[in-house]
Amino acid sequence: MKLVRLSDRGAALVTVIMIMLVTMTFSGIALTYVVSQSKTEAYYENNISAVHAAEAGLNQYLWYLNKEGAPEIAMDTDISYPDYHAIAKFKLHKKIAECTDSKIVIEATGWMIHAPDIKRTIKATFTKRSFTQYVYFSDNDPDNIWWMSSDTCYGPYHTNTRLSISGSPKFYNTVSYVSEIKYKEGVSNNPYFKITPEKVAAINFPLDNSALKSYAKQSGGYYFTGRTCIKLMGNQIKVRNLSGTQMLNLPTNGVIYVDDALGAGSSKFDTKAGNVFIYGELDGRLTVGSKRDIYITGYDPTIYELSAAKAASPTQGIMYRDTSFGITPDHNVQVNVTSGQEGDMLGLIADTNVAILTYGWFDDDTCDSSRRNITVHAAIFAMKGSFANSYQIGGTGNYSYPNPGGTLTVRGAIIQNTRGAVGVSYNGDETGYVKDYAHDTRMMYDSPPFFLMPEESGWEIKDWVEKE
Repeated sequence: MKLVRLSDRGAALVTVIMIMLVTMTFSGIALTYVVSQSKTEAYYENNISAVHAAEAGLNQYLWYLNKEGAPEIAMDTDISYPDYHAIAKFKLHKKIAECTDSKIVIEATGWMIHAPDIKRTIKATFTKRSFTQYVYFSDNDPDNIWWMSSDTCYGPYHTNTRLSISGSPKFYNTVSYVSEIKYKEGVSNNPYFKITPEKVAAINFPLDNSALKSYAKQSGGYYFTGRTCIKLMGNQIKVRNLSGTQMLNLPTNGVIYVDDALGAGSSKFDTKAGNVFIYGELDGRLTVGSKRDIYITGYDPTIYELSAAKAASPTQGIMYRDTSFGITPDHNVQVNVTSGQEGDMLGLIADTNVAILTYGWFDDDTCDSSRRNITVHAAIFAMKGSFANSYQIGGTGNYSYPNPGGTLTVRGAIIQNTRGAVGVSYNGDETGYVKDYAHDTRMMYDSPPFFLMPEESGWEIKDWVEKE
């Protein structure tokens, strides 16, 4: 029987072909991966570069805001960057509805010229340093006025001189000072600072509030002369002065200014002196300026008989209608605005003092006119004087505070040339008001209409977020 020997050359060929197919498959996969990886890296690089282009647009706008005489940057227009040999473009868009006197919101979209389909958009908030960024700001702190154990401060605090401590006051936000922290001798001092105090450079004060006068005289503002009493009644005001009594809507530009009338005297109740007496509930945005002092009252100042004013269902002082405040368990300020409402905001800017009226009324300038507890929702600015209990000012020389006193609750900001006292401690006896001051945190980005800014105040980018 003859055996036939089969050849294995065909099997070897099949094996070679299979190996070649597997090699080619893996090579193709590797090539596809390399190409895909290159595309991914190129996309990633163009994506990051688009962010940088948007940032370049924001920085160029910041330069424009802070450079006097700089050419205006066009909105909603493609702008090449850099000027020579441009490789990228950006477009800026101003969010008009979100902008205020001290806040500008800009959206910047950037992309590379060779990859116009890959765009990134950043929304940035530009803010101008404002006095309202502090819950409490004083240009000068006298040696004899102290933060005491019963005092609490919720919000940023700054003094252009010294911080004076007597006991254990509590500060639940940033604290800055220019010269020193001074502790009262003979007292057990143990203040609480949530954030370590910082020594910083001084912030310059403006010279006067005359700019408000020009805004008040413009169309949409109110300009009054002589002693002016204002009751805030939601979106209206009741005004009583030399011209009589009238009901008015809030001024459309948000500014009221009260000036001296001819022949004005020095008394706070002088009918021709440009002092303001204000009280009530605000629904809207308003700034009130005065040539002299502003007095916050515990009763309706348009009623000139104190007994009648006390009988007229008084509020607690000055409060907002659609905006309220709370303190969270971790000592942060919570601002609550009624749904669908813009939110209320008040500014009180006196050329001299802003005071809580506790001494005297229109029919009796020696009586006790204080409320034991009083609340003030406002940004307060005493340009050449102090924020104080009225026992401190007005030339009476009477430093005997109401006893027992009460709590002065302020939600907003207090700015003053010289720190005034709302209460005193004498031989261990504390009289007058205990301070409960908390910042209206909206004022980090916003201010009442035409509120005054620090001199030479520049713009900065407060925060930014990328839009999806």
